[in-house]
Amino acid sequence: MKDYFERPERCLYESLPAVCPSVFSKDNFRQKAWMYIYKHVGFGTTISYGDLAGKLGLPGAAQAVGSAMRNNPVSIVIPCHRVIRSGGAPGHYSGGTRDNLKIWLLNHEAGVKGKSGSIKSYFSKKKP
Repeated sequence: MKDYFERPERCLYESLPAVCPSVFSKDNFRQKAWMYIYKHVGFGTTISYGDLAGKLGLPGAAQAVGSAMRNNPVSIVIPCHRVIRSGGAPGHYSGGTRDNLKIWLLNHEAGVKGKSGSIKSYFSKKKP
């Protein structure tokens, strides 16, 4: 965690810490969604709720993906903040109670990767 916040560039090359096996112990949709983002959605990258549903073989299950993200037990290690809306909007974080944190995390990672089109650009283009 210290590297993520103090030396985030190291996260580009290091794997995520191990997750307690009980998090992935059931073979249900939530665990499959968590496992997918844990293994395939790296630092500074994003995937839409709908695209993740499609990757799991259930296109059209974007709301179920949102439910899985909302119930994520280890939210930085299983990086649910990297799951966004299809139009580029960030979507909610922690059931909508920590949306500003999601935006901060996405911008933090985008800045390390040198992406100019951070999530901030979505809000600057959005009409009031």
